[in-house]
Amino acid sequence: MIAWADDPDHPGPAELSGPPDLRALASSVTNDLIAAIAALEFAAIVAERRRPRSRAAVADEIERLTVDLHRVMHARRTAIMVLDRCAGEIPELTDVWFSEGRYALVDLWTGYLELRASAIGSDVDRAILARTIVEIITTWAVKMPWDRAPRPYPDDTAAACGTMIRHLVTGGAR
Repeated sequence: MIAWADDPDHPGPAELSGPPDLRALASSVTNDLIAAIAALEFAAIVAERRRPRSRAAVADEIERLTVDLHRVMHARRTAIMVLDRCAGEIPELTDVWFSEGRYALVDLWTGYLELRASAIGSDVDRAILARTIVEIITTWAVKMPWDRAPRPYPDDTAAACGTMIRHLVTGGAR
C-alpha cells in the first residue's frame, strides 16, 4: 500500500497474501523518487556541470529547482513520510531510504552548490547548506500536509520555499 499511497486511484498489483518485502518496497519508492528527480533540470545541471551566466541567473535557477523538487516530493508525500518515519526502526528500510533516498538528495544538492560556489554569497559548509535545503523542502512538501493544527500559510508553499531558499543561498540576487 505504501508504494501507491500517493495515487490511490491507480494502485499497482498488490499481493496481500504474505508479509511485504520491506527492502523491495523501500527500493521501489526510493527508485520512483530518484527517477523523478533525475528527470528534473536539477540533475541535468549537476551531471552536465553547466555553468551559470550570472549570480542573478543562479538565484533564478535555485528558485526554479526548489519549486520543481518541492512538487516532486509533495506528489510522493505519503510514501516519503512512511519511509522516513519507519526507516530508523526497520533495518530493511534504513539502508535503502537513507543512503539511496534522503542522502542521495543531499549529495546532489551539495554537488550543485559546489558547482555554483562562485554565485553563493557567503562562505558556508556546502554539505550543511545542502542538508538544510533538503530539510526545508521536506518539511513543507512532505510533513506540513500532516500538520494537525496548521496555521495559515500561502497556498503555494512550493513558490514560498523557492523564494526562501533563493534568499538563503544567494541573498536574493536579482
